[in-house]
Parts: sequence; C-alpha cells; structure tokens
Amino acid sequence: MNEAEIPPTIVIGVVPHKALEVLRGILPLAQRLGAQLTCVYVDGSKFIDASSHAAPIDPDDYDNDADGFPENLRVDISDALSSTGLTWETAARAGDPAQALADFAEKLNALMIVVGTRQPGARGKITEFFDGSVAVRLAHRQTRPVMVVPQQASDDE
Repeated sequence: MNEAEIPPTIVIGVVPHKALEVLRGILPLAQRLGAQLTCVYVDGSKFIDASSHAAPIDPDDYDNDADGFPENLRVDISDALSSTGLTWETAARAGDPAQALADFAEKLNALMIVVGTRQPGARGKITEFFDGSVAVRLAHRQTRPVMVVPQQASDDE
C-alpha cells in the first residue's frame, strides 16, 4: 500500500463527559476524508518516568487501569462511532496535554489534532487560568492544523 492509499489519521484529544461533543464536531469531516480516528486521553496527573512509563505525580495515587484509558470513556466512544464506518482506536498518554497530543500526532504523522474548548462556567475558567488553554498552546507550539470544537454551554451560564 503506497502513501496515497493510507487513510489520513486525525488525533482527537478526549476527556470524560466531553468526548462525544468533540466527536460529533469532527465526524462529518472525518467521514468525508475516510480518516482513521485516534482518540487520545492524556492524564495530566501523571508524568513519564526515566523508563518511559507513566507514573503518578502523587506516589499515593495508584491506578489499576492497565493501559491508562478510562473504560467508561472507551465505551462511550465505541457507542458513538460504531455505526459511522470509520476506523478508530484509543491511546493513553501522560503529562502535559498539549505536548502529549502534539508528540503523538507527530509520531502518527496525523493530518490534524482536534480538541474541545474548555469546560464552560467558572470551573473551566479557573482551570484554564492555572493550566492554560490546550487549544491555544497546540496552535502556537506545533505545525499541524488544530481544530477546536466548541463545547455546549450549560443552562446555568
């Protein structure tokens, strides 16, 4: 199979409770392109140790999940993509979300990176104040196109 026959890969940053909105935003384009989707969950509470394994920042925080990808998130993604005809996979990474997504997209030679906007409301604003915007950091620090899918505003905003 030559490079022209390989479907493009789209890396999608996913988090619990917001993944479906991001997937709905990218599905029409992914279907038109016949793209393969790689849904990447980045655990910011872990770092990559010297042996290239994900380790918790807090040594008392032990996670029994073998591959680091939340099972409930995998089920939600499977349900959302099962009837689309698209090929998809999941991956888990650790560390800074923007850097982890950029590095993974580079490794896969992805066509683009897709992320959602911050969580709506005061909590999202506080998180963004301390951690910064993943979308903005991606757009400024790597060369692939970044698609930002707006999150649904809650009724109390």
